Amino acid sequence: MKKLLLLPMLLLASCSMSGPTAPFKAGDAFIVSGRTKDGVNTNFTAVLRDNGKFEDNYWQYDADGSSTDSALLVAKSSQDYVYAKDYFESADGKTDMIVGCYAYPGGPGWKQANGFLIRETRADYDAFWKRISGMNVNDLRFELSKTAGDCMITRK
Repeated sequence: MKKLLLLPMLLLASCSMSGPTAPFKAGDAFIVSGRTKDGVNTNFTAVLRDNGKFEDNYWQYDADGSSTDSALLVAKSSQDYVYAKDYFESADGKTDMIVGCYAYPGGPGWKQANGFLIRETRADYDAFWKRISGMNVNDLRFELSKTAGDCMITRK
């Protein structure tokens, strides 16, 4: 009788120990397209290189973008916030650049999400990130609406 009671408890314990399920997997692709505030069109495709790492309620994925392992995709576990960014060189080959799309999908199962596009030099992007870090969602959206262009992330 004790063995019969112990088996369900062990099954429950093993289920509760498993971590959260990743919303995406290696090979999944995301098309990022948009236009900066000053009218520069930009796009890249982020192809996930791994099955993600979960930390502080966010999934982070390394991705191939404009070059091998140049991109990153981050999604909140609820999938109501996601951003994708890609590192690349400027046309003159002298400046490190970053393009990032900060989008707000409707939750699990989303196919497209509209958001805010930032395309800056690495130094300007780092300064921007430092300025917005720690902002609540409403302040962040307000700041992005002032300085960012429009973008869309589409799941392939």
